[in-house]
Amino acid sequence: MRLTKIHVKNLYGTIEHVVPFFTDEHITILIGQNGVGKTLILRMIKSFFELDFSELVEIDFHEFILYFEKEEVRISKVVVKTALFEEYAEEEEELVFKYFMDGEEQEGSYHINPKINRRNLRNRNFQYRYKERFEYELQNSDLERFIEQYVPENIIKIESGVWHDTRRKMRLSTIDILERYGNAFPQEILERFKFPNWLKRLSSSLRVRFVETQRLLNKIKSEDGKYNSAVLEYSNEIIETIKGQRALASDLASKLDRTYPKRILDTFGNDDDMSTTTLSKELSDLEEKRRKLNDVGLIETEEEYIMPFLDYYQDAKIKSVLKLYIDDSNSKLEIYEDLSKRISLFLSIINGKFLDKFFKIDKEKGFVFISKLNNKEIPKTGLSSGEQHELVLFYKLLFNTYAGTLLLIDEPEISLHISWQKKFIDDLKRVIQINPIDIVIATHSPDIISSYWELAIQLDHDDKPPTNALLTLI
Repeated sequence: MRLTKIHVKNLYGTIEHVVPFFTDEHITILIGQNGVGKTLILRMIKSFFELDFSELVEIDFHEFILYFEKEEVRISKVVVKTALFEEYAEEEEELVFKYFMDGEEQEGSYHINPKINRRNLRNRNFQYRYKERFEYELQNSDLERFIEQYVPENIIKIESGVWHDTRRKMRLSTIDILERYGNAFPQEILERFKFPNWLKRLSSSLRVRFVETQRLLNKIKSEDGKYNSAVLEYSNEIIETIKGQRALASDLASKLDRTYPKRILDTFGNDDDMSTTTLSKELSDLEEKRRKLNDVGLIETEEEYIMPFLDYYQDAKIKSVLKLYIDDSNSKLEIYEDLSKRISLFLSIINGKFLDKFFKIDKEKGFVFISKLNNKEIPKTGLSSGEQHELVLFYKLLFNTYAGTLLLIDEPEISLHISWQKKFIDDLKRVIQINPIDIVIATHSPDIISSYWELAIQLDHDDKPPTNALLTLI
């Protein structure tokens, strides 16, 4: 399931935007003057997929339409009275959701008022008379408060809609939490959080991540109560990731070792006599794989003595043993293949930007920065703001973003040199090749767009149709 287009009517009361997404290219760029609503569009998309309707209702718009391949959701606002008796009456905005399949409305509308009127919560007459609306109101405002009471201690709320699993070192959405730990909640509480099946299905059909302008501090508090540097956090995270892969490789090695004697004996009954040339090539390829894994910090290579003496191993049985050794080694190294590609690309992108320093990854130290001037190690906190932004952003893209995710990036040009901005879309395309995701970017910078004006959508203050021609940013 992919989002193909969005349509916002009467944003700020006057602006209309129709934004088709370039799904074939996986990248859509939103451009326009300040105040035209680029960042708001990203937030509205995020709010829908995270079911964070308390944020969505605060945005000034009349109708918000999300188009999928054959389905669409139309979200509009209506004004309602939120109390039973006149003395309690207050007008508030309520969201109305309508679901369409092939252009035809299905199943009727769904109403929700994300704003809670605290006075109404204490009014028993209101609760009794408007029980259904009361539950709708309660589900968003109090959902996360209820969740915190029942999730394990290793699950910590970071901000609205975002949670952190301290044990697995991963971030989760509120929907992820409900799916993983919902069985632990009392049934009477779960009943309050029911959404229509079509809304739950469509909102969970895409993982959405919003990369905000402030991305150098992770909102995970350290023991001293301060927010951690994202660079330090991700350096520690990559160490744990490598440890996990090495543990998997070690488990496989143990399994292969247990069956090795039997498999050796089985090869002796094999009549295949592999040529020395073929064996030599396979050994050479194996050593090249080890070298690459060593270069990205995943393993430590040991000097091999097989190759120089291979010509002496003409016996068919010896060749069979060597072939088994090659096959087992390739199986162990295959575990690292995906992580190796990601680290290799990460190092290539970052080192392509650094001028006076070299970046590498060490399985014990995590991120390591070496000065090219004196060959000394530079502290992780010694990077410039631009270097940190580049490092943090591409780490998120390569290691913290699942394939198929819709990634929303606000102002990627922050702190980046113009030459870095011009390479940004090229770097994104390299990421997409190994981690297929869809990306929507809001930017003021023509240098970010570089030569990719065909991917740019111009947003104006009036209701002119969007264009993707070569435009001049003001």
